[in-house]
Amino acid sequence: MLDAVGDVTGKAIIDIGCGTGWLGRALGRRGARPLALDSQWALLRDAGAGSAVCAVGQSLPFADGTMDGAILFNSLHHVPGPAMADALAEAARVVRTGGWLYVAEPMATGSFFDLVRLVDDETEVRAAAQVVLADAASAGLRLRADGRYDHPAVYRSADDLLTRLVGVDPARREAVAECETTLRTGFARWGEPTPEGVRFRHPTRWHLFSI
Repeated sequence: MLDAVGDVTGKAIIDIGCGTGWLGRALGRRGARPLALDSQWALLRDAGAGSAVCAVGQSLPFADGTMDGAILFNSLHHVPGPAMADALAEAARVVRTGGWLYVAEPMATGSFFDLVRLVDDETEVRAAAQVVLADAASAGLRLRADGRYDHPAVYRSADDLLTRLVGVDPARREAVAECETTLRTGFARWGEPTPEGVRFRHPTRWHLFSI
């Protein structure tokens, strides 16, 4: 992402759907002024971000052109389908002219997708996100660059996976409990042991838009 967007020093960047806030913290270490935004206060409390706001991506509580850049990292497909286009338009609205919007979205393929679909089949929502991105011009966005990469999903253990699946979306709690045995079996079958933990393939497509 940094190779694509360039120097972030001093830039006000909003991380929309920040989750645990790891990306904002990484940007802060590189001199940016990150703002973490998520719809779950529980995640924001754990984010450790200097600035955090609880809100939804399709209705951002900021004035036009107040950010230098915006990020939707693995979060657009979590917006309700009919509101995905609104979330993209809102991200464009709060970024100043000359700024950028970076969107990374997981594809419906790979070992991590095979594992997660046991409790939450995201085939349709991931496809819907790609349709919205393909029509980004309607939100006033100009495509600057795009590409694909294999984002490594790494977990310390099956317990770590179960905890994080629910953390991303608490609505999964019951399904995760019901499929726990199957998830643990899939974790052992599809995971690749590495020194950092057990890794799964998570093919991702990214888009960088100019405002």
